[in-house]
Amino acid sequence: MLDDKINITKKDPQVLSSEQLEARRRVRPGEYLHKKSGGLYEVQDICFVESDLSLAVLYRSKDGLLWMRPIAEFEEKFEKIENDNS
Repeated sequence: MLDDKINITKKDPQVLSSEQLEARRRVRPGEYLHKKSGGLYEVQDICFVESDLSLAVLYRSKDGLLWMRPIAEFEEKFEKIENDNS
């Protein structure tokens, strides 16, 4: 996972905002359930959307495909499956 503070070099160095840091604390690697479909997914990491440097969630479906959603959308549509290892 990304460190709590990260420098991004595009044109000017930037640091994650406190809102972005908090979002990273809420969405952690592990298994998540899609609320509508009931599908299971494994969060791999948090990533940046290149066009605007917003945060997104990189996750893998059970068939091995990688997916990416903006972090706010991910939080609306998925819930973490809590287990003894979480």
